[in-house]
Amino acid sequence: MTYKLIKNLVIALCVSALIFTFYIYRQSLFLTFDFFSRSIYPCTNPITYRLGAFDNKFGLSESDYLADIEIASNYWGDALDKQLFEYSPKGLLEINLIYDYRQDATEKLSGISQSIETNEDFYNELTNKYELLKKEYESKKNTLDAKIVQYTTQKNEYERLIKNWNNRGGTPKDVFNELETNRVALNKIGKELEVMQANLNILIEKINSMVTILNKLSRDLNLSVNKYNTIGSERGEEFEEGLYKTDQNNTSIDIYEFDSKPRLIRVLEHELGHALGLEHVEDEKAIMYRLNLGDNNQLTSSDIEELKRACKIK
Repeated sequence: MTYKLIKNLVIALCVSALIFTFYIYRQSLFLTFDFFSRSIYPCTNPITYRLGAFDNKFGLSESDYLADIEIASNYWGDALDKQLFEYSPKGLLEINLIYDYRQDATEKLSGISQSIETNEDFYNELTNKYELLKKEYESKKNTLDAKIVQYTTQKNEYERLIKNWNNRGGTPKDVFNELETNRVALNKIGKELEVMQANLNILIEKINSMVTILNKLSRDLNLSVNKYNTIGSERGEEFEEGLYKTDQNNTSIDIYEFDSKPRLIRVLEHELGHALGLEHVEDEKAIMYRLNLGDNNQLTSSDIEELKRACKIK
C-alpha cells in the first residue's frame, strides 16, 4: 500500500513538473514549433500578431495603429490571395511602437523639411541648412557667452559692495537705493540670459536632430563624408525606422520612426515581409529594398518574386 502511494505520488510530481515546465517555457515551445512548421509549410497558416509596447508620443491611437498594421499585412496577403497575418491578443509576433531619438529627430525636422528623403540631393540640401544653423548657433552662443561674462562681473561687483557696506554696519539710504536699482537690473539681465539660453537650447536640439538624420543618410547612401557631431549631448548611432527580431524567446517588430501614414505603412510592410521570411531585394522601388525610399505601398514584381520564394510557391 505504501509502495503504491509513493509510486502515485512520484507520478503526480513528475506530471506536475512537466506541466510547470511547459507553462514556463510555453512561449519558446510555441515559437519553436511555429518556426519548424513554417520552415516546412511556409505561408500555410496566418502569422498571429499582437500589440506590444505602445508609446502615445506618436499621437496615434492603438486602434489606428492596428488598422495600419492590417493595411500593411493585406498588401502581402492580397498578392497571394490569402490571409498571411491575423490579429490575436495572444499572437506570437509582437509589434511594438517605440518613441526614441529617431522619431524625436524626425519631428524636430518637420519645420525644416516636409519629409526625409533618402537621396543625395536631399542630403546636400540638409547639409546647407545645417551649416546655416551652425553659424547661427555659434553667433548666438558667442553673444550669450559675452553677456554672461558681463553679467557675472556686474553681479560680483554688486555682491562686493553689499558685503563692504554690511561690514561697515549698514548702508546709507542713497547708496541703498542705488544698490537696489542695481539688484533689479541684475535680476532683469539674469532672466534675459535664461531666455537666451532656452532659445539656444532649442536651436541645439534642432541642430542635433539634423546631425542624426545627416549621419543616417551618409551611411545609407555610402557617402565618403565626415561624420557630423552633436552639440552637448550624445545620441544613438543606429537609425532604423523599423526592426524585425526573432530568437528562442520572442519574435517582434519594433517601429521607431515615420513622418507620414504612408511611410508608417511602408515600414510595417517591410518588417512584416521579414516576418514572412523575405530577404532584401535589389530593386530600389521595392518594399523589401534595404532603404525606405518612398511613400508607395504597392508591391513590385521583385517583392512578389521574393514572397513566392519565401512561401515556396512556384
